[in-house]
Amino acid sequence: MRGHLIPVSNFSGVAPGQRPTLDVPPSGTYKKFDILCSRGAIPMTQAQVISDIEEIVIKVEGKVQRRYTPAALVALNALYGKTFEDGHLPIYLAEPHREGAAQVEAYAWGMADISICQIEVKLADAAVDPRLAMEAIWSPARANMGTIKKVKTFNLPVTATGANTWPAPKVDPYAAIHLLNTDINKVKILRDNTEVVNVSPASIHSRLDDNGLTPQAGWTHVVFDATGDLPDALPMRTSTGDPVGDFRVELDMSAVGGVDILTETIGARD
Repeated sequence: MRGHLIPVSNFSGVAPGQRPTLDVPPSGTYKKFDILCSRGAIPMTQAQVISDIEEIVIKVEGKVQRRYTPAALVALNALYGKTFEDGHLPIYLAEPHREGAAQVEAYAWGMADISICQIEVKLADAAVDPRLAMEAIWSPARANMGTIKKVKTFNLPVTATGANTWPAPKVDPYAAIHLLNTDINKVKILRDNTEVVNVSPASIHSRLDDNGLTPQAGWTHVVFDATGDLPDALPMRTSTGDPVGDFRVELDMSAVGGVDILTETIGARD
């Protein structure tokens, strides 16, 4: 991943129970944000990150483009090959797990047409002497923010065992759908009544292993572009350019409760 490693302006309002914010200078092109987090001078461990930080939100022009819990961010990074390092919460805009420089940098964030980009970190009430800073991999290359990866969160309540259906949004192509629940027997995904997926989590993860990805405990990762090739994302338009009429995720559940859902979609910023 090409670029300079630079510090970014400090978070304001860092205190337990608060939502510190950082304004990203809108110039050049960003490849990676790395949130540096510590308890006093001691870098946070993974367990401390998960207990002290409740949520990370990235907004562009006031609209949410990415939202994670730290546990979800750590799991996604590990899936794509980045193991946790104490004191670091990296957020990849360019994606080093892809093949070739053009694909790696395809979703980097150009800032030429952006006036406000803000990162918010929600700290837990019980956070211990939290300290936050940020570094970035950045290039001075001037570019507009074109196609990017967006990360959104959902929840599917499960009130009965057996088939439960999540009516997934059908706007942008899906790079991946991540399901946090250990009671999923089978995942079926239908696009205009055509089955895209209809197998167990174990079979899904076997395919990920074949493509060099590392499935994380507790999650079912449906990664449409597991090969690392950008065109493999699942489109929400037909071959004739018409919007998909129906898109559903059906989960065969062995227990009631709920499924946390994280989506990675590809498109223009919201």
